[in-house]
Amino acid sequence: MPARGRIEAVRFIRSNGVLDLWGHKVFFQPEHTYRYVLATIRVRAREVIVVTDDGEIIHSGGFPISRTLR
Repeated sequence: MPARGRIEAVRFIRSNGVLDLWGHKVFFQPEHTYRYVLATIRVRAREVIVVTDDGEIIHSGGFPISRTLR
């Protein structure tokens, strides 16, 4: 994991509503299932922001930083 910067990942939220980012799970309501999202991890701030394809922020919160990705 880099010491600074950001990591972006495109993920699909399936029917269970779980977004898995290298072992860190974020849970979503049914209205956000079956869609792609962009998850941006701000490394120094230790936070993740999840945005839908139409620009809506649907999650913003802490993200535990580890030296290794699973």
